[in-house]
Amino acid sequence: MLESYESGIVSPLYICFKMNKNNAFFAKWFFKSNKWHKYIYLNGDNGARDDRVSIKDESFFKMPLAIPNNPFEQEKIVNFLNLIDKKIKYVNKKFIALKKYKKGISIKILKKLDSYDSMSLSKLCNVTTGKLDANAMTVNGKYKFFTCSREDYTINNYAFNCEALLISGNGEVGLTKYYKGKFNAYQRTYVLYNFKRNAKFIKMCIDNQISTVIKKETNKGAMPYIKLTTFDKILIPLISKSVENNIEDIINVIDKKIELLENSLKALNLIKKQLLNSMFI
Repeated sequence: MLESYESGIVSPLYICFKMNKNNAFFAKWFFKSNKWHKYIYLNGDNGARDDRVSIKDESFFKMPLAIPNNPFEQEKIVNFLNLIDKKIKYVNKKFIALKKYKKGISIKILKKLDSYDSMSLSKLCNVTTGKLDANAMTVNGKYKFFTCSREDYTINNYAFNCEALLISGNGEVGLTKYYKGKFNAYQRTYVLYNFKRNAKFIKMCIDNQISTVIKKETNKGAMPYIKLTTFDKILIPLISKSVENNIEDIINVIDKKIELLENSLKALNLIKKQLLNSMFI
């Protein structure tokens, strides 16, 4: 919906139309729900791909749209959904800001450790990979299943039971997650375990260095990926365990706040989705 500007430019593939002023904001939310998908698929045309569908202008404008006759009722629905959306944007803004703050704190801490002796990551832990295909996941499985995606999946069998760092070898290359317990992993996900130093401190060092190391190792024009030699080039400052633990405590406090905001975002988006699916016919 064109709200921020008086005019705009779009591709000829898009249908542009203007609605009655009283109904426009209600229709905006209708099109954010999935209630209109059924009509499109029943009245549209499939293309070369099964997951793509198009619809002729004439058929599109024949689509029935159930709008309350009472303008006050329309306005209440629109305002309520607007408030949910506003809350999601507010929480997301705090979430992004806190992640930036964590990154800044981490960089500041590690800069103070530049003068310390260091050791390559590969000498401070064991490194292996998962053995499974990415589609081995099970919905609502008993254990975590780590792939090269930001999203976490589940599975009914585990191959590891330890404190570990999981690093994406392709896809979301370099994405690093911490986990402690029983889990399984995709064959291109690196599993780091048996740490000789604090695992969360090591994760902070990895997050700070890994993108730079990957860029140096990747040939120009090639897709980035992680090799075993990547872990030789990530350096971990050799500080006392008490200092490592203090740093972990600082990061844990921030991580808990980030987790709370992330859970709030998930809950709010779920509420929004359920409302969109229940408010429209």
